[in-house]
Amino acid sequence: TGALTGAANVALLRFGPDDGGKRAALSATLSFTLGLALGPIFSALALQLGIYPTLLPFMLIMLMALCAMVGVTLYWPDRAREGAPTLSGQPLRTLRQGLAATGGAFFLCAGALFTAWVAAASLLAIGPNVARELLGMTDLGLFGYLVAAYLLVSGLCQLWCRRLDARHTLLSGCLALALCLLLFLMAVHWQRLGLALFGFLVAGYAQGAIFVGSATLVNRIAPRASHARLVSLFYVIAYLANWVPVLLGWVSDHAGVGRAMDLLCLGGALASLWLAWRIQARAFHHG
Repeated sequence: TGALTGAANVALLRFGPDDGGKRAALSATLSFTLGLALGPIFSALALQLGIYPTLLPFMLIMLMALCAMVGVTLYWPDRAREGAPTLSGQPLRTLRQGLAATGGAFFLCAGALFTAWVAAASLLAIGPNVARELLGMTDLGLFGYLVAAYLLVSGLCQLWCRRLDARHTLLSGCLALALCLLLFLMAVHWQRLGLALFGFLVAGYAQGAIFVGSATLVNRIAPRASHARLVSLFYVIAYLANWVPVLLGWVSDHAGVGRAMDLLCLGGALASLWLAWRIQARAFHHG
């Protein structure tokens, strides 16, 4: 998935319009969101209908992958647009030069995406246990639809946020992420399922805004010579967030799911507020 993500984003930039990376960022993040939504929908439908729940979701995903392979093979564009980013022959050198040119702005964008990814991956991983043990949700099949609704909100927000200034979008996303994590914390301690549902809606906006804002800014600030490698590193950093649910699972096993939720919400909220403070004071110049 890491190799595919980097290659797909570079292709979107090479063959898309020369609009500062907005269309490429929107296409990439919407694809992420749609994929994350379809997984829970497939699983929830298979569970509720009793149609091979351990097999059908994966067969559907394999069918989608096959369709994508056929599309890439048959309809790959003949040539990139003029001035599109290309890969140089000195990967480490161009990556270092790109990081030096972008300074801390790149890591602020990557850190924001990392934090949003941590929240999303952790909610998907420990969310069912939290819903059952702490919020009293008995039908966990409904949790899959709740996740799908959360990701639908995220997708709609991405479409809306593309019209806004990318830095303001990223800033508002970080603030919304802090708010939704605090809402989850209050919902767990007060045992208010409705508060958690509202938190999911806020989380959908936060994820959409951070995805679009951070990806657009990275496309804007990255120098042409190192653009492809910076975009790849951007998503590699985000993928590192996948180890956090493992850590939270260990905490849940040894101290309880409530403590794991406390750690996620407090740590994520503090990180989001710090990122919002740094983004507000940072300029994101074209590379």
